[in-house]
Amino acid sequence: MSSQANHAEPSLNWSLGAVLAVAALLTPATGLAQDPAAVGESTPGTTQTAAPNQDAASTPETGTAPLRQGFNFSLGLGSASVGATCSACDTDLFDDRIGGLSGNVRIGASLTSRLVLAVEGMGWFNNSDEIYRRVASASVVLLGYPSETSGFFVKAGFGGIRGIVENDFLRVQTDGWSSQIGLGYDFPIGEGVAVTAFGEYVYTIAPATWVNGVSVDEAVSPNAFQVGLAITVQ
Repeated sequence: MSSQANHAEPSLNWSLGAVLAVAALLTPATGLAQDPAAVGESTPGTTQTAAPNQDAASTPETGTAPLRQGFNFSLGLGSASVGATCSACDTDLFDDRIGGLSGNVRIGASLTSRLVLAVEGMGWFNNSDEIYRRVASASVVLLGYPSETSGFFVKAGFGGIRGIVENDFLRVQTDGWSSQIGLGYDFPIGEGVAVTAFGEYVYTIAPATWVNGVSVDEAVSPNAFQVGLAITVQ
């Protein structure tokens, strides 16, 4: 019996040693296992959380996105006060400023998010007391927006102007160069669409005047203050 027990004890010790050896081998392997987050890997849960943060970091804020790009069009109506200077004229047709309905149209393109270059036309008329008065101008204008995200702008332009005053007996026409300055504000009402409030002053440079079709030395120089509202697409 003792001999069989002695033979069994070494066998048991060998088996226990084998188990411990296997455990020893497995223990370092388990210790080498690292937290996925420590090596830049992530579980499905952490991947879903990290991806939006990366996208948000690479996407510009909508508040800084340019408001103006590409094609620019504006159509407006308003009122203008028109006057004229003619120091040598022997008539009272130009003594007072006269109000009337006015309108303008502008077509152009955005050079940058702060600059718009366009061609603009303005028209005004007043028919009263059997006197017919008309002023029209066409100009190249530049609009400057101090801020990319604000609708405020200033405007300057240069072009040509024509003014006509006539009744049944007399027709006075002036053609000349024109200059204009103005300002306004675009109030967005939709994507790429705004209501624009504007004001501007248009005046005549180097006019030439005809009376009943005959050129005269006395030059009549019309000018106009205009205010109005427009629909602007940009």
